[in-house]
Amino acid sequence: MNLDKLLETGDRCINDEPPACTAYCPLHLDVKSFIREIENLEYVEAVRLLAQRAGLPMPEDAADDG
Repeated sequence: MNLDKLLETGDRCINDEPPACTAYCPLHLDVKSFIREIENLEYVEAVRLLAQRAGLPMPEDAADDG
């Protein structure tokens, strides 16, 4: 992908409402807000937040169920 096409794609992603990443997400997660929210979290905390929003258990939570 050349730089012009990459910049065009980035502009479209930033300016579209809703952004394509949100529109095509099966959970309709507000991806831009989610990224801003997790950018200062540790990896495991970010995964935990994503799992919580998606209604999925974390592996350690699943092990505690049974």
